[in-house]
Amino acid sequence: MRRLVMTVAAFTAALSLGALSGNAQKSERVWRIGILLSGTPNTHGHYVTWLQNGLRNHGYANGNDYVFVHRWAMGKRKRLPALAKELVQENVDVIIVNGGSSVRAAGTATRRIPIVVGTAGGLGRRYGLVSSLAKPGGNVTGSTFYNLPDLSAKRLALLNEAVPKLKSVAFLFYPLKRARAELKKLKKVAIQRGIKILPLEVGNLSEIERAFASMANGKADAVMINVSYLTTLHRDRLVARARDMKLPSMCEQWAFVESGCLMSYSADRKHMMTRAAYFIDRILKGANPGDLPVERSDKYKLGINLKTAKHLGISLPPSTLLRADEVIE
Repeated sequence: MRRLVMTVAAFTAALSLGALSGNAQKSERVWRIGILLSGTPNTHGHYVTWLQNGLRNHGYANGNDYVFVHRWAMGKRKRLPALAKELVQENVDVIIVNGGSSVRAAGTATRRIPIVVGTAGGLGRRYGLVSSLAKPGGNVTGSTFYNLPDLSAKRLALLNEAVPKLKSVAFLFYPLKRARAELKKLKKVAIQRGIKILPLEVGNLSEIERAFASMANGKADAVMINVSYLTTLHRDRLVARARDMKLPSMCEQWAFVESGCLMSYSADRKHMMTRAAYFIDRILKGANPGDLPVERSDKYKLGINLKTAKHLGISLPPSTLLRADEVIE
């Protein structure tokens, strides 16, 4: 942060003129920013890095101007309400959340402390925490995206483009309402492409292992991994199993591609989490979160792992590579 250096004479003159008001002086306060995440530092640590980069862009230095107060649910969503209450008891200045379960937990824990949503789907229609995107009205604002079932259709199209001879695709999902809606849409689109969808519902690690056995028995040609707290927690294991079985994989988030997934297509969470710093900056400067419109992200990113493609013996068409936003070579 820049500091104003003045001579004694200049300071005296300025003081006599009333030039130094309370608003003009640099606050020596170190802000406490609570972070509530459903995963672990290994699975969700990049969200913290993105936020820190965003805060740096707004002139905030970690340790100097703010400190993070972390709460990790370690993949156990049932812990989120208690962890949210801990942040309230810590009397943090603002709480940053990521994902629907964290949004609900923080919104239930406090109507006083400002809450900034880094990434969450359908914030305007769900949770009951904002009156509208344009005028949230409460203590919650931030960024949202439409994770429509149509995105699964887009993912299937991209996967089919990469693997033209697809006959059957496993859809591995945690039993959430959103995932079931995506599965319903996916089946309709798959019929038009002559592709059979193999639904594989998983609720724990042992069921994940059984799901991959079913893929082998069902002769799946590829797998689509639906994002959830469970699949994120076991991201590396899921991707490794798909690679070992020589199964092309389509995932929802870039982090999965970094772990070895062949492709991903989703809202640009990196952009959204970096953008969260804008809301934090406005709030720390006195803005009411209820007056800050929720931003609906229209940035969607296609990620490709060429190392995985080579391992699978897949030659991706130039049209797919040209559309890619991020590529691991």
